Amino acid sequence: MYVACIANIVSAPRDQEPETQLYGDGDCELSPAGMTHVVQNLTDRRFRNLLLESLPKAAELRRGPEPRPTFGSGEPMFEIARAEGIATSRKRFDDPSRGAVYRLSIRQKGHVEISSPAIVASPYEHQIELEEVGGAITKLIRFNDLVWLPPSRSGVVRTPGSSATAIVFQLGSNEEQHSAVPKSEREPLKGVRTRANPI
Repeated sequence: MYVACIANIVSAPRDQEPETQLYGDGDCELSPAGMTHVVQNLTDRRFRNLLLESLPKAAELRRGPEPRPTFGSGEPMFEIARAEGIATSRKRFDDPSRGAVYRLSIRQKGHVEISSPAIVASPYEHQIELEEVGGAITKLIRFNDLVWLPPSRSGVVRTPGSSATAIVFQLGSNEEQHSAVPKSEREPLKGVRTRANPI
């Protein structure tokens, strides 16, 4: 789960006592498989979160390198504090056997190179684009727009307008001894409109 707001909720898992939980903007949480709960929002603001369910086969995937922020010229930019940098990446969560979540802050004309398998989202409803290297461009702007970048692919996340924030969920293991993932047949990027239930 990635929380895209400051939130104060009550979570009531099945057969357990309800718990009050406070979240900051950008908090990430990994829950156990099969968790079922009811959520109550204790504030007047919407509780905005992206919840992805990872199926067991996802553990067999091997993820690529972490996102690589660049200058407009294509030179790598790793120092987040540098004023002239136009794109930064911050890891929000990392489980070596399951995946990682990155928050990408992209200034105008900036871009970030990403590797797969990954899901890209725009939970703050900023206009962003995902361009698969050598392939199509998919635009995201709504909270519930997601794009799947299949295994053995790479892409570039950019903003066509002003600065923007994108979230990248990289799936799979990063362990060096993990067996290589077989290359999949060439398929187009898949944009997905998910369900958004206000609470």
